[in-house]
Amino acid sequence: MEYLPLFGSLVGIAVFGAYFYRRARVAGTACDCGDRVDGRVVLITGANSGIGLQVARELALRGGRVYLACRSLEEARHTAFSIINETSNTSVRPLQLDLNSLASVRRLVSELRQAETRLDILVNNAGCFYCPPSLTEDGFTVTFQTNYLGHFLLTRLLAPLLVQAAAGARVVFVSSAAHLTVSRLEFDCAGRAAQPAGAPPLPPAGVPAEPPARLQYHVAAYGQAKLALAVFAAELARRLRGKDICVNSVDPGNVNTDIYRHYRELNTFHVRLLRCFLMRTPSEGAQTVIHCACSSKIDGVTGQYFNPRGLAMSPIHWRSADGAVERTLLPAEADRSAGGDGPSGPAGLCQPGARCRLLVETEPDCPPPAGLDLSDPAVSAWLPAGAATIGEADTELDRLLERCLRSLRPADRGNELFAAGRDVDALYRYRRALALLVYILPEGLSEAERAAVASARLACRANLSAVLLRRGRHEAARAAASRVLIEQPNHVRCLYRRGAANLALQDHEDAERDLRRVLELDPGNAAATRQIALLDKRKRDVDQHTANFMTKYFQQ
Repeated sequence: MEYLPLFGSLVGIAVFGAYFYRRARVAGTACDCGDRVDGRVVLITGANSGIGLQVARELALRGGRVYLACRSLEEARHTAFSIINETSNTSVRPLQLDLNSLASVRRLVSELRQAETRLDILVNNAGCFYCPPSLTEDGFTVTFQTNYLGHFLLTRLLAPLLVQAAAGARVVFVSSAAHLTVSRLEFDCAGRAAQPAGAPPLPPAGVPAEPPARLQYHVAAYGQAKLALAVFAAELARRLRGKDICVNSVDPGNVNTDIYRHYRELNTFHVRLLRCFLMRTPSEGAQTVIHCACSSKIDGVTGQYFNPRGLAMSPIHWRSADGAVERTLLPAEADRSAGGDGPSGPAGLCQPGARCRLLVETEPDCPPPAGLDLSDPAVSAWLPAGAATIGEADTELDRLLERCLRSLRPADRGNELFAAGRDVDALYRYRRALALLVYILPEGLSEAERAAVASARLACRANLSAVLLRRGRHEAARAAASRVLIEQPNHVRCLYRRGAANLALQDHEDAERDLRRVLELDPGNAAATRQIALLDKRKRDVDQHTANFMTKYFQQ
């Protein structure tokens, strides 16, 4: 009993310490601005719960005409009724928006245009994480379309209303630090976000699948979408600079919302208790978003990335800095859905009736391909403008193919440097070759021409995987080899490189599968035989270690 006072004191110190730690490290900074938004038109996506709900409630309290864009119209109506009762602001309206349907985005824009002549504040908040891998009705991954593509199309179609705003309009993108976990934007030739290496094939649209066992698949997919959103926001801010439209991104921090509902491991009883302590509440996460949406302290501030403590940082990612923006194909369907609305035209999107579309990949040190006119309105509209639409003229297709052939020169030089042991220089040449390569989906191109383009691309990626493996960059080597194996599953060298990379990464099961496949295709492959021998030795060592441990344990 004599220790009870001491025990109580220790418990009290622990509780107060945890409270102050949470205030200092988790809660973040509250928005202290008192600015009103009376009469200003506000649209918030994902406004029925989490951060979106808190932002909607706060802007309604400040007098805004708030439109709640939610997947379920019934939930939007219920939320609007609740906010009206809490704030006495009757200018709160529900709208139905399913970001997994580009048609739904168009319908929402049509409804808003009928109701309003301007839009003062657009908060792109909705998002998803750890979704079962499947395709939307438009043919894109759910994570990619929900987090990026739907918001891209929505922002583009609402451009005329933003321009018509009486005072400076504001566009706020709710981002995430997850975009820093990926080093580059990866898209396949159909415009979808590429699956991470080793991910299972996607089922058809509307058909759910079992989620992959590894968290890295979901983190990579989410990071890709958020990086695309960050690049779009930064480039949009740059192009609209001087037009009295402020575009900023916000990282709300790790917020305890329904975005984790698909992640079962985070929804157990004990973990949910920890989430309440270690994560921000939706109200705390919404503070920086509210600050960027209505604070007069940041009038004229655009192109910034606000961290959870409300501090502006620039650049947010080396991929979104001026001059280093990833030149990325955006899906042709988005352009067809956009129609002729908005400024001069989208970049990187096929016009209806165009013969082909292309993707240009660039590295920070590699400029866009020569001959690509970035001042062309069809190229330089709202998005990173490294991709252009190729029209009907055969001469344009000829120039496109000529550019592909030009990419072979740095690739050949890369081969020479690799043979000479100059790995860093070879890596640069291969990346420059990929910067010049284009991915074509033409209607009138011959099979031989298509085969030549595909062969050049695959050869460059295969060589890139070899350099990366020799440099010890095993994750990147595995990813590059996997990209080749998607199109050529029996590519012996890439199978070997992926197997060797998996072995170095201690992924023995996948390594053995790839190396055994190499020996099936090429029984005399000495390198694969050596790797298999090394793998078998590791297995024997592990078995021997386990046996020794068990023997020693039972002897005791």
